[in-house]
Amino acid sequence: MEYSKNMKRIGKDWTVIETCPSSSKTNIFSTDPISTTSELITHFQRIYRKVNFSLRFENVDMGEHGLYKWKFLAQARMIALVDSNIYPFHIQEFQSMLRPHQELYIDSGSVELENAPKVRKITIKTSQYFIPNKFKNYKCEHLEVLKYSMNYNDPVDFINNWLAGEHKSLKTFTLHDVDEKWVTVLLKLDECDEGPKCYKRGSKIIEFNSSRIVFSNGRMATVNFTDTGVLIFVVCD
Repeated sequence: MEYSKNMKRIGKDWTVIETCPSSSKTNIFSTDPISTTSELITHFQRIYRKVNFSLRFENVDMGEHGLYKWKFLAQARMIALVDSNIYPFHIQEFQSMLRPHQELYIDSGSVELENAPKVRKITIKTSQYFIPNKFKNYKCEHLEVLKYSMNYNDPVDFINNWLAGEHKSLKTFTLHDVDEKWVTVLLKLDECDEGPKCYKRGSKIIEFNSSRIVFSNGRMATVNFTDTGVLIFVVCD
């Protein structure tokens, strides 16, 4: 794959713009990535009525340049923190930048969220701070956990909290690498109604031939297990 490179000034900074005729991808290398990114987003916002963008930080100390309070955090569709760090004394201000429409993705690093981050979806790939006493207080609409440091009772406790009338904003809870038999016993799913169920997840329609149906204060939810060991808990509106 052959790339062409050009130097261009964006705002106050010199950048190298790398493009490839056979790809729509453009790489921009800057002496000040934050300043350059700010200039680019501002430029596109002047041209287009609506700009949809995501921010991904890899191996970044969010304390540098005040990134934990960068104004564009509040405008992003998704914020991904990969091997990145937010110091405890910055976390509250970082969370104040989050908005209800956003997705937050965390993979490793040092990010210890306070209770109930106000975003639409949280995805945890790995996090040493994703522990039960934090986990049970998350109040987003969609929560997905790929790897975690909890014991087998914790996801059951989370669902039991929903059955007790908590987590009122929850719509889906997805947990990977689940012991289906253990969860079935603890939630007493063998005593629940069973039947086929379909639901929409993004643009996909997912069908389960055997869903366990549970109720809480007039609300209904299904507990589903995939062949790959994934638990999907869906609240039916």
